[in-house]
Amino acid sequence: MKKKSAPREIQDSIIKSDQLVTYLSSRIKKHRKQVYMLDKYVEAIVNFIFENHNPKPLEVDKYLLEQVEDVNPQSPKASVVKELENIKTVKSANLEKAVSYNNRKEELVAELKLYRLNQSKKEDVKAYFIFNNSTLQNIVNVMPVTLHELQKIKGFGEVKAQKYGPSIIEIVNKYK
Repeated sequence: MKKKSAPREIQDSIIKSDQLVTYLSSRIKKHRKQVYMLDKYVEAIVNFIFENHNPKPLEVDKYLLEQVEDVNPQSPKASVVKELENIKTVKSANLEKAVSYNNRKEELVAELKLYRLNQSKKEDVKAYFIFNNSTLQNIVNVMPVTLHELQKIKGFGEVKAQKYGPSIIEIVNKYK
């Protein structure tokens, strides 16, 4: 290609092979700065939403046309009212179960972290050498009851399973 006979805009966009590495490096650096700026803005938006979010509870009674006492038991509305009451009862029971389940999970995570910290102090190593946070989350999700199940979790081979497995399984069994 004859560079001199090409239009000026094409001449400016031609990159020689020895300039390619420099050109790509500068483009990557420029792109990373833009992404970093974007991350800052996204973080600011998320923080604003968390600070200003106020969940509003749904009050089903507010939307009923008639109060429960006013509804004739023979009318079709009575069955709808009963269904709404059942839904409210089921939702509150499910909410209590979910809160209880989340509390148990949080307690399990805390106890596993405490075990990991104590074990790391005994062995004079960093806590993540025992098992890292993603492995900890996998333990909580899988809830292994045998060494074989523990070995299936990423981060636990045969050696770690033999060394830490019995204690971890004992902790997990408390929360089953």
